[in-house]
Amino acid sequence: MPLGWYRAWHSFELNGELFRTPDDLAVLTNPENEFTGMTLFVRTWPTHGGEVKGRTFNVVIDSLGGAPLGGAIVQSPTDAVTNRFVTVEDRGSVFNDTSRFEDQTAVYESKLPGPLQVRSALTTANLDNFRAEYPLVTLTRPDRGQFDPFGLIQGKLLSSRSGQDRKALPQPGYSVNDWFNVALTGLTYVESLPRMLEPSVSSQSYLLGLPTQRASLVVSEGVTLAGVYTPERLGVLTDIRPSAGSRLVQDLDLSLSLSQRVTLQNVLPSLDSRIGTAALRYQLGADIGQTRALDLLPVSGGVLTSATDASVPVPPLTGRLTDGSYLIAFGGRATSAGVTMAQHLYFQTNQLTVSPGAFLTLPAITAPLPNATVPKTGFQVTWTAPAGTLFYVLNLESVNGTDDRHWKVCLPGDRTSFSFGPLVATAPQILEGGRTWTLSLEAFSIDRGVAFGQDKAYQRIAGNLFSLRPGERGVRARSLWTQTITTAP
Repeated sequence: MPLGWYRAWHSFELNGELFRTPDDLAVLTNPENEFTGMTLFVRTWPTHGGEVKGRTFNVVIDSLGGAPLGGAIVQSPTDAVTNRFVTVEDRGSVFNDTSRFEDQTAVYESKLPGPLQVRSALTTANLDNFRAEYPLVTLTRPDRGQFDPFGLIQGKLLSSRSGQDRKALPQPGYSVNDWFNVALTGLTYVESLPRMLEPSVSSQSYLLGLPTQRASLVVSEGVTLAGVYTPERLGVLTDIRPSAGSRLVQDLDLSLSLSQRVTLQNVLPSLDSRIGTAALRYQLGADIGQTRALDLLPVSGGVLTSATDASVPVPPLTGRLTDGSYLIAFGGRATSAGVTMAQHLYFQTNQLTVSPGAFLTLPAITAPLPNATVPKTGFQVTWTAPAGTLFYVLNLESVNGTDDRHWKVCLPGDRTSFSFGPLVATAPQILEGGRTWTLSLEAFSIDRGVAFGQDKAYQRIAGNLFSLRPGERGVRARSLWTQTITTAP
């Protein structure tokens, strides 16, 4: 979000009436001080029939940068014949008539010269919010090798071991929520950095790009057997402040041994047998205080199991990690009978023994079957509901690199079905015949964050799908079911 002045709205309630007034919002900072990010707290209201007649205030924006998507269509309910639909204004927001607990969909098509286009839809099911955000996938120009401004760090890895595999993690100033966002999505915030020479088995020298202003570098070394990386030692550099075009020369001592283990009590009974203990992996970060976090290890092996427990190797909380805590994503993934399944737990601890709770049962899709052919005019998805699920994210995607189509649906934990079909005639259509689609369903439970413990926890999340990124939703457990289907010609 650029610095400067913005037009904003203040909203408040008085004696049961809803008032709004415009105002100016300044986003400013002292350039000599750090500016590492901002969280916008958005209050949500239930729909008040006597006040707003079932209308919702919808904000339709680009899912990455938050730019307004003027020209998008918002409709309720999600079918082809409704007369309750509107075109989003250039500022990216619009009112639409709806009913309490009704599904509402936003859809947008972005294009570039030539055949490149992306059609994206997002549905909020059982909506009972006055305000709802719809972050949609948009088309961006292909990367031509241009990078964001960056600095370089060059040096040697101080290690007496040979034949080791090494993993480098250059990173900006993460927060704890940033780290959970990385673990949940697999995306990092430094994908535009050049990595000119990765540390490798044959070299202990490195030359890496670093984000400007504030950065850290973590390098681990270990062994890779049968494609599984098991770390043994790591080194950490923090508080690096490169400027664009600069080059820092500094060696890194890989002296922090993964000599301890965190034991996860009683987690194995809830692991699906089709995944099995051999597939268990973990990802490791660390909270180092003052709202800062480090990404320490990529998805790694080294998990040991015993009876009902599992344990993962970690470094001691000493040196730069003193008084810190571990951030852990733990679970497994497997493919069987045309279905990819995954179960994961996400937690923070400074103890070597922890009870993170049970895995969520897999949300098994019962129809359509894997590799089934479905009508191009629409079809219903049904599934079994895992106990303890707060919300689902149902994804339908067909990506071929020129005409990509995405449809995401956010649903409450008591839903067991959703129907994909045609949208209103003036909207870009997502479904098309003769295409292969990835159909996936994710189930989530939470144990922290702004929605945890609230009477309308699902509504808070469903209404703030951009403001509350995955890492800010307080996810405790996630289970995933993914399969492939085809639409008939």
